[in-house]
Amino acid sequence: MPNYFKFVFTLFLLTATLLPVRSSADSLAASLRSPLQSASSYIKRHNPVLTDQDAQTFAAYVLEYAQEFDLDPRLLLAIMKVESRFDPDASNSHGRGLMQVVPRWHLAKIKHARKRFNVHSLFEPQLNLFVGAWIFRENMNVSKSVREALLRYNGTLADPRSTYANLVLRESRTIQL
Repeated sequence: MPNYFKFVFTLFLLTATLLPVRSSADSLAASLRSPLQSASSYIKRHNPVLTDQDAQTFAAYVLEYAQEFDLDPRLLLAIMKVESRFDPDASNSHGRGLMQVVPRWHLAKIKHARKRFNVHSLFEPQLNLFVGAWIFRENMNVSKSVREALLRYNGTLADPRSTYANLVLRESRTIQL
């Protein structure tokens, strides 16, 4: 009988030792999921009409320009979601494309990006995301907070409730890259 208890105790110790390894392995697997995959999945989840390739392309541009302009890619993704719901053809009376860039206020940036990328339409994701990230970086440079930079981006700096900024910030907190 003592050998039986010794066996059970040994089995218990092995199981207790291996369980944390399994949960660590699960955590490791989750952390190995690339930011590109995570961003692409987030975009696709919020605009299922997009092709996987388009979602991945948008995600790649977001990550690239976030790095180039030293921005949090979750903020760029959240701005895109709030501004256009990831519709590259979105437009209203002022803004165009994924980041709803307003041509009349940012013509010099648009011209620069057109030369850099040899792309002419503001609805082109590469150009639109680059210009949008550039605008947001400039807003960050002159603002006292991310909230203020977001209000500047949206042209609602005078909004006492910070509605737009709160919406973007709340959304950015839901994004895991």
